[in-house]
Amino acid sequence: MRGVYWKTNLGLFLFSLIACLLALQAARAADQKITFYTVDFPPYEFENPDSAGLRGFDIEVVIEAFKRMDIDADVDFLPWKRVIASSKAGTIAGAVSCVYTKEREAFYRFSAPISYSTQTFAYTPEYEGPVLKNIKDAEGLRILVVEGYAAEAELKAAGIPYETAMSDQAAINRLLERPYDVFYTVREFMEYTAQASRPSKKFRFFDITKTPYHLCISRQWPESARLLAAFSKGLSLIRSDGTYQKIHNQYR
Repeated sequence: MRGVYWKTNLGLFLFSLIACLLALQAARAADQKITFYTVDFPPYEFENPDSAGLRGFDIEVVIEAFKRMDIDADVDFLPWKRVIASSKAGTIAGAVSCVYTKEREAFYRFSAPISYSTQTFAYTPEYEGPVLKNIKDAEGLRILVVEGYAAEAELKAAGIPYETAMSDQAAINRLLERPYDVFYTVREFMEYTAQASRPSKKFRFFDITKTPYHLCISRQWPESARLLAAFSKGLSLIRSDGTYQKIHNQYR
């Protein structure tokens, strides 16, 4: 009987130990913050919140959608080339305001669109070239694009020569210094920030196309498919109850 009693107690002890370990693991998972990365790109993302505390509407949408699913998410900043390289390696969860490309499909899972951008050729009042209705029309012009952005891949695929800048602000500065004709970029970003850097100079735009931005989750990140499913449900919830629109209205 003592043997049976000992085995019973041992079984209860092991069961309790396993239950405690599972509870501890669940608590740690609940406390863990999942961080996505992006670059400073107003009004989509602000590396430094503005005077009203706004962080950028894509950041706020991502955080709120995960919050609805009881997931603690945040967004931090890295150079874009490092975001892509780290996503490929699975050392970060993924990227915010990420454009779909066939190449990225190999290492990212893409959410439904979280916002849209207007892909445009920005130019200064001194521009004397033709009206641009598509990217092929820009052939022969001196074109700037930020290195590593989807816009660069688009120009490359079209066989159009271009030069790269390391950041959006660097590209703006070089365009204003006039060795270049156009900057292939996002109109919403230019309208929000470019005039603040040189208020005496107003940019003009040749709008080309609308492009969706996504939350892109690294395929190498643990349980990335479940994480995407949770985000998708949270995004649907904040769209249906008006929270998504309220977030965007703050930036108008």
